[in-house]
Amino acid sequence: MERPCLKCVLETPSFRARKMLTTGSGNSLMELKKGAAVVDLLKSGIVADFRSPDQIGEDELKVWLLVRRDLELSAGKLAGQSGHAFFALGMQAVTSGSLGALERYLNTGQAKIVVGVKSVDQLNACVALAEERGIPAVRVVDAGRTELNPGTLTVAAIGPCRRSELPGKIRRLKIYQNVERTADE
Repeated sequence: MERPCLKCVLETPSFRARKMLTTGSGNSLMELKKGAAVVDLLKSGIVADFRSPDQIGEDELKVWLLVRRDLELSAGKLAGQSGHAFFALGMQAVTSGSLGALERYLNTGQAKIVVGVKSVDQLNACVALAEERGIPAVRVVDAGRTELNPGTLTVAAIGPCRRSELPGKIRRLKIYQNVERTADE
């Protein structure tokens, strides 16, 4: 059976009804209904094939995760913050109607590049540069339940876009390397 296109899924009565319910005050009930719309999208089968090697190339669409090195995040915290960033970026695409790049990204390998930034200032500067070029970007602020103070800006996600579309300052960032802290430290 052929998978439906993303636009077709988003035009179904169920998805449209849920989307109409999400335009409003932005309270927690509305957020839950946005989540339900995403569940409809995932159940549709549009993202069933996570890797498509024949479509992966040098200039494929990628998402960049920018991680603050000055925070020394544990592996678990980094994984959680990364998940928030990738999910938020996808939700931003769905709710803003920017579906073309999202669909291409979902069907061409979903490459993710994790790079480090030295500070919150550098993270904010990179996000601003991406947004100036019209590249989608989201920031993740920690709730402060475990390792960090509430309101700490931890990571940002940028894309999906081609590497060639990124500002040079972002292209030159180095791959993030996390040295896990031990219990003795």
